[in-house]
Amino acid sequence: AQEMLAEMQKMSPDGLALYVHGYFIDFEKGCRRAALLQRNAGLEGRMVWFSWPSDGDIANYPQDEADLYWSIPDIADAIIDLANRAEKPGTFDVIGHSLGGRGLALALQDVALRSPDIRLGHVVLLAPDIDFGIFKRVLPRIRPIVSSITVYVSDEDRPLSISRHLHGYPRLGLSENEFELL
Repeated sequence: AQEMLAEMQKMSPDGLALYVHGYFIDFEKGCRRAALLQRNAGLEGRMVWFSWPSDGDIANYPQDEADLYWSIPDIADAIIDLANRAEKPGTFDVIGHSLGGRGLALALQDVALRSPDIRLGHVVLLAPDIDFGIFKRVLPRIRPIVSSITVYVSDEDRPLSISRHLHGYPRLGLSENEFELL
């Protein structure tokens, strides 16, 4: 695996990108989703996929949430390792979808606390299932270590709507949020 990462970095002048999948995505479905994202986003040859142990069962949201929390230190470790391998600072990007966006944001907070001098490239959160208020609190810790943050929101994401109902607070990935993060 180390040799393959080194080869990918040599072939990727734009640097590597780490993708963290979301809720209800088992390993097989995750492979398909990662390949689709890689192709659609033009990340061929530079994307690394982090698979946390989602049950892949729509009824197991609480278990997926717990499994994600167990995975946050590992996501942070992967970010630090891959960022340290980058040929130049700020060329390693990270992408998180849905519940994986929450894990990524919390892992980035951990990275910022453990390695405050690290410099990452772009952070892309796709319909992230994280409490809007919590994200506002961790954002000041994340911002200094990344070059940019892009959040894609949805107005028809059923799992995010269910999560909002379950948690009782707005989700960052829903378009209903009317206040700015800055």
